[in-house]
Amino acid sequence: TVDLGDNDKIRMGDGDDLQLYHDATNSHISNATGNLTLDVAGDIILDAEDNGEIQLHDGGTYYGLLRRDNNNFQLYSIVQDGDMVFRGNDGGSNVTALTLDMSAGGAATFNSSIDTGPGLRLSTDGSANAVIQALGQDKDIYFSGDDGGSGVNALILDMSDAGTAIFNNKVGIGTSSPVRQLSLVKSGTN
Repeated sequence: TVDLGDNDKIRMGDGDDLQLYHDATNSHISNATGNLTLDVAGDIILDAEDNGEIQLHDGGTYYGLLRRDNNNFQLYSIVQDGDMVFRGNDGGSNVTALTLDMSAGGAATFNSSIDTGPGLRLSTDGSANAVIQALGQDKDIYFSGDDGGSGVNALILDMSDAGTAIFNNKVGIGTSSPVRQLSLVKSGTN
């Protein structure tokens, strides 16, 4: 046991490279040169009590934090309009897999296709056209919505029948008020 008062420091290295101390309010680990490596046989636990924040700073500039909000985990960018970018290594090349654009309300841009589980892929073709693809043989694509409290499959693309379209209600082309099973409006005439 070593008892030290406020602002008394444990100093290590040439030129006091590493310092451990407590001021009247906060505790500090100050590393003036090189990296600080935590190498442990078990887990590294960061525990900020009572919904405390784990703040991320660079050269004193506060740019992000990790925190708990009720039962939700938040990864938070502090910089105004600063994007959140998920990057990784793909065969030796650094790639951006996902960008959340904070200047556009968090709009998500994926570098490649989006697989939403075992059944659906959203992607683009070689000409940047949007592609909605059902994954697996003879898997249909449903366009569903809420019709006053009940789920409705408004359109089914039947992939087992070469992509046959099955409409479960009236279809309007050129009109938002179809009067028949299929209403085609041109120049105001059904």
